[in-house]
Amino acid sequence: MKTGMILNETTEVTPGESGRPPVTVTGREGDRKAETESPVMRLLLFLAILFLAGCASTPDRLAEDPAAAWPGRCETLRRSLLKDPSATVVVTPRPDRSYSVPYWVLVVDGVSIPIPPVRYRDIRVTAASFPGGLPTVILVGMAPPTAVTLTSMAPPAPYEDLFALAGEGPTSEGMALTKQLFGGPVTHDRLLEIGFAGRPAELTCRPERWEKEIPLASALILKTVGGPLEAVHEGIAGRRGWVTLTPGADRASRWQATLPGAGRWTLIDIRTAAEGPFQDAGLAIGRDDMVRAMNRPLWLAALAAVLDDPVNGRLWEVLADALEKADFALESVKRVRPSAPGVGR
Repeated sequence: MKTGMILNETTEVTPGESGRPPVTVTGREGDRKAETESPVMRLLLFLAILFLAGCASTPDRLAEDPAAAWPGRCETLRRSLLKDPSATVVVTPRPDRSYSVPYWVLVVDGVSIPIPPVRYRDIRVTAASFPGGLPTVILVGMAPPTAVTLTSMAPPAPYEDLFALAGEGPTSEGMALTKQLFGGPVTHDRLLEIGFAGRPAELTCRPERWEKEIPLASALILKTVGGPLEAVHEGIAGRRGWVTLTPGADRASRWQATLPGAGRWTLIDIRTAAEGPFQDAGLAIGRDDMVRAMNRPLWLAALAAVLDDPVNGRLWEVLADALEKADFALESVKRVRPSAPGVGR
């Protein structure tokens, strides 16, 4: 895989003790660090699975006689996918419920993000890791597992050779096969779209179906990366994107929104108690008709200003002052001030 395909550098942040950041920001509690994970790296994981199944190990063989090679490899993949409940989950319209629960609202890129109106003990705000990116925000509730994470990443370059393995450049055979299957280089969000719409049972493994089923099998494997999947919904504030629900640790609901864009992908992660009043918070992402909770704190308004104009160092100072007045931990305040543009680290 070409190193130039990984466009965004990793952003190091330290999550709070009550919860980990989203799939796109992985990490553990305590002093361990979290890193923004590129979808390209996630793709490498499922390419490794394809390698074990024999589908990506020798793209030249597939190119030589894909109709003959596909049935045996497909059967192996289908058996594995049928054992994974996540692979059978398909995208559905978002249920029209739970919008009467009041939230504080943070608007980013025109998308309304519901913030559970509870006490928060820690906030981490770090500058964007690429030009045009959003600052990464990790907000940790006083009572676990409540946590909200917002970040962004540069759009990954289209895959010229979907079958290139880690550490290897694209091959002419792999590029030709990718073009034959997808009409040219394939984007990561197109793979997500295919995977969220399909099921393993749709794989017939018939030789004449190889052109339709290799893309589906690849996308289904990608769908299973990142832990158990309970639901996928599409359509966020009139934009292309998805909201997924996965069970978190300690009886938590974990909602993740992925919003692809031309200049950046916006990624949202909301964790709440599975049986608490905010258990369906993810369904309210992008809904302008959600009920606004009273007493929206000044620090949240200051955070919104930083996200709207992240290169304005004065706004970061205003945010730090607001956090201090709201009795956030001194460490939270200290971490915000050095992140202001123009401040030496």
